[in-house]
Amino acid sequence: MKKDFLNILTMLLTMAAFWSCSKEMPGGIHEDAMGNPAIRSVIITGAVTDAQSGQVLEDITIHFEAYSQNAPGTSPLIIDEVHTTSKGTYTINVSGVINEPLLCILTAEDGTDAYEGKSNQVNISWRGTSFDRKTGTFVVNDCSFQLNKKSE
Repeated sequence: MKKDFLNILTMLLTMAAFWSCSKEMPGGIHEDAMGNPAIRSVIITGAVTDAQSGQVLEDITIHFEAYSQNAPGTSPLIIDEVHTTSKGTYTINVSGVINEPLLCILTAEDGTDAYEGKSNQVNISWRGTSFDRKTGTFVVNDCSFQLNKKSE
């Protein structure tokens, strides 16, 4: 009986310790040692237009890859892909991002092969006016592309 009681007490204490260590911060955001949200997000928006006419380009594929700036030459940490809307705009929205400087490479490609592809680089530092410390979100507006038609 005494052994059963000790086993039950040990299980209850273990469960209490587990739940207290995994409890979320108020508002559902975990924090790192510096008091910043430990789970971070990146939002990048932009538009794709024809370089000559300025006309918006619909259904252009935007490939997104994020690499650690601290470990160049490694595989991408995050990969995503979106398409431009009828207004030529796109939004990349990734979450669960690690808390270290990132190099993001965005590549615009035309599936119809009428336009040349183009790449832009964005450095994520987790500082400055683009970073919202409260939500842990880094926002980049107007990461736009002007694509040239392919020569025939």
